[in-house]
Amino acid sequence: MRPLVTLDDVVSLTVFEHDGFVIYQSENDSNLAPHQLGRWIDLLSAAKDSKTLTLVLENGHIILRKEKEFNVVLNLTRQANLGRARQTLEDCIIDIN
Repeated sequence: MRPLVTLDDVVSLTVFEHDGFVIYQSENDSNLAPHQLGRWIDLLSAAKDSKTLTLVLENGHIILRKEKEFNVVLNLTRQANLGRARQTLEDCIIDIN
């Protein structure tokens, strides 16, 4: 996941299991409180037909990715290149699998 963490405009990267257990967190992200992970899990569960969700928020973007063994939350600034972030995330997932 190092290529994601080193991208410009990445605020934080969190990898967690489906039950909310955090496997990796790049930064102590104040926007990602423990109760927030539960919301991301619920949102990913509700979107059964999609592996990747992009949320446009007031202060930036959130990319949620659902994989077989884990989930990913990528927190980006408003200026982030979303296409590059999505492609880098996809490349990292391929490398892991």
